[in-house]
Amino acid sequence: MSMVHGEAGYLLQYFQRKSIGNPTFYHAYQMDAEEQITNVFWADALMLIDYEYFGDVISLDSTYCTNSSHRPLTLFSGFNHHRKAVIFGAVLLYDETVESYKWLFETFLEAHKKKMPQTIFIDQDHAMARALIEIMPEAYHGLCTWHLMQNCIKHLGNLMKGESHFLSDFKKCMCEYENEDQFDKGLRNLLVTYDVKENNWFQKVYTIKEKWTSCYMKKVFTLGMRSTQLSESVNAVPEHYILKRWTKLARSETSCNVDVSYVDEDVDLSPAQSYKDICPRLIRIATEACRSPEAFTFLYKITNKLDRHMLESQKNQVNISQVNGFIDKVKESTSIHDDLAQTKGLKKEKATRVQNAQKVG
Repeated sequence: MSMVHGEAGYLLQYFQRKSIGNPTFYHAYQMDAEEQITNVFWADALMLIDYEYFGDVISLDSTYCTNSSHRPLTLFSGFNHHRKAVIFGAVLLYDETVESYKWLFETFLEAHKKKMPQTIFIDQDHAMARALIEIMPEAYHGLCTWHLMQNCIKHLGNLMKGESHFLSDFKKCMCEYENEDQFDKGLRNLLVTYDVKENNWFQKVYTIKEKWTSCYMKKVFTLGMRSTQLSESVNAVPEHYILKRWTKLARSETSCNVDVSYVDEDVDLSPAQSYKDICPRLIRIATEACRSPEAFTFLYKITNKLDRHMLESQKNQVNISQVNGFIDKVKESTSIHDDLAQTKGLKKEKATRVQNAQKVG
């Protein structure tokens, strides 16, 4: 596709088009001293709504893919009440430094109205971990077990040759032991059997065992993101201990939208603000209606009646000057020439980034 204004211009045009369609669409970018765009974050209306409901436990993964500029696509994700994957935000990172991750976490919280997750799973990236401690100190920081296994294979692959059971024994330490005594006993057997007491990587992993072993994470709210334990046993938990947003009725309750708790009944409220307030609520209703034919038919009839009513209302009450003022505001807010004047394109990495299948620590 032709990019009239170059990469940066096309990206900003895309964001502006999304914002016109839905003012709740959130995007932000960071520039360096040379006025080149380094990091870019965005979250659409559905991502914002999903996080409002299901953002208690999230994961951050930067191993999906890279673009032609060798920027990793990093996603914030989690589960909804049907245990289906949902996305809470996306970012293209120029580099993976502490400063970039600090900007990312601050921007993520800004997009989601400062709502902090209870638990976040990350890989063994030290820069990411340092930034998390500073920006989200109250959230529990767990290690992604998949990344941990990949790093184990990388650092201790020589112990997995032939008929070795090292990997399965390590998995037991990770997931199967019910209490800390069992874990300590199993780990000691592992150390002796495979002689890994002096391995630096294994020693570092052991010092943060409370971030990846099941027996140390029993009191951590994970929603079963590391295993199926929660989803299989949730029916046995008394109803008054289960938040409604984690049941199939999650979206049936009256919810605050992603911008305001309730729309203020202010007669002086500007058309632009009114649109921004009501749009996410209508998007949520439309999203839910499309999940079943009955709901869609019902909403379709209602919207037809509403459409006719609004047309009649406009004929009798609309203020032409107010409409023109609103259009001017939209044009002004969605103009991209100022943004393009301030930016000199997406910053390119001089060194070629090697695309790995997994993050290594």
